[in-house]
Amino acid sequence: MKELLKKLIIQNIQNWTDDDIYAISLYVWDYNDNPCKPNVILGYNTETQAKEQEENASSKREARWNYAFWLQNSFLEFGSGDTQEEVKKWLDENEFPFYEDDDDAWNDEDVIDEASEITEEFVGVLIEIVQEIHES
Repeated sequence: MKELLKKLIIQNIQNWTDDDIYAISLYVWDYNDNPCKPNVILGYNTETQAKEQEENASSKREARWNYAFWLQNSFLEFGSGDTQEEVKKWLDENEFPFYEDDDDAWNDEDVIDEASEITEEFVGVLIEIVQEIHES
């Protein structure tokens, strides 16, 4: 999963044409609030957008760094659709459970605790990818 996700992130970044990009985002969320279904959306913000949002924000800094004021663009959504199977394989390889949204297992506190570790590990993979991209 990690190498595929890294490859897709790099491919998307290489296709961007805006010349005033100052930050890239990896927005992480769980489909249906289910930690067994982690997702990440790749996007970015531009100097132009930050400047345009200054009047809507409490400060220039907020307009620049508060994600709510960003473009909210989505160039890659990884974890659902065609890539959901990759995430399931990653869960299995790392001995994480997979529960559907309506599974009775969610009534067990141990299951909830174990599943909550998935998000932490998923974000850890994203951190590794970002560090590797920076190094390259």
